[in-house]
Amino acid sequence: MTIVHYSFITATIGEENKLRTLLKSLTSQTYFNYEIIVVDQNEHERVLNLCANDENIKYIHSSNRGLSLARNIGIRNARGEYLVFPDDDSVLPHNFLENANKVIQKHPDMFIFSGMVLTLEKNEPFSRYMNFVSEEITYSNYSMFLSTTMIIHKQVFDKLKGFDEEMGVGARWGGSEETELLLRALNAGFRVYYTESLIAYHPETNFSKLTWRQTVHKGYSYGLGRGALFRKLMNSPQWGWMLWQWAISLLKAIGGIGVASIQGHWKDSIRHCGAFLGRIAGFALAKTARY
Repeated sequence: MTIVHYSFITATIGEENKLRTLLKSLTSQTYFNYEIIVVDQNEHERVLNLCANDENIKYIHSSNRGLSLARNIGIRNARGEYLVFPDDDSVLPHNFLENANKVIQKHPDMFIFSGMVLTLEKNEPFSRYMNFVSEEITYSNYSMFLSTTMIIHKQVFDKLKGFDEEMGVGARWGGSEETELLLRALNAGFRVYYTESLIAYHPETNFSKLTWRQTVHKGYSYGLGRGALFRKLMNSPQWGWMLWQWAISLLKAIGGIGVASIQGHWKDSIRHCGAFLGRIAGFALAKTARY
């Protein structure tokens, strides 16, 4: 079996305790040919102290914030052939890389991989779009693709020039950075494979702990990213599909408002309102990329 070198790249801010748990799961991998890169966007030195005692962890501090920006910094400093991007509050099983290596060897014509994300609390699929059947990801099932389990060959980034730094948490358009990268990769001809054998665990978002203001902001921020995603790709050969997907996203938000209101879940209703407005604003304000 070919020996593949991996780079874990994690951007972090404000999650030291959860990051500690993630790093423990990464340093306990049963496959040993890897490095860990932590891009710290905190103003304190607690993450530095957390990483200082492990020679397998490459620590990088960035005074500029943004998830995509931090990931691109990690990519430029990575030595791995394949790059993995676990969230700082996620957990990976000890055999994650071992399973990844088997999948990569089995599908040499694929350059991007993604897998199942389960909730830490209930061990259930994190997204309703996920399933337990391995298949190639195309435009028809792109919603299955989540960044917590994505594994990408470095030559993909050489061609695509990394993540769009205007997208993602901490940026102007507050989400959909991994989906934007995926769709650009599909447009460029790269093949993408989803497999249930790649598993990561991620905590559920507990909206009940958020204030009303935080709930609206989170919905609006992610909505901005979704709207900007489809606008940015309107010059691609799939521009008609992009426009259709944007319209569907608006209908889903309206449906979410209605269902949540009927059930008396007012915070969910407000969140969907924020998402609806964000998707309109993102599509209206973002600039179309050149292809």
